[in-house]
Amino acid sequence: MGKYKLLLKYKDPENNISIICDNAQEALHYKRQSIKQGYEVEVRRLNEEENTKKV
Repeated sequence: MGKYKLLLKYKDPENNISIICDNAQEALHYKRQSIKQGYEVEVRRLNEEENTKKV
């Protein structure tokens, strides 16, 4: 199980949205909704290293 980051791109860059989901099912749900609302969606799987801050 990994985390997914969705970047929702709209015509106006000020309206871009970033969403972090806990699983693929949730990411797919948001992706489908966003496409219906006119957003271009970019999905990335986050690695564990990106989720935690190294000290």
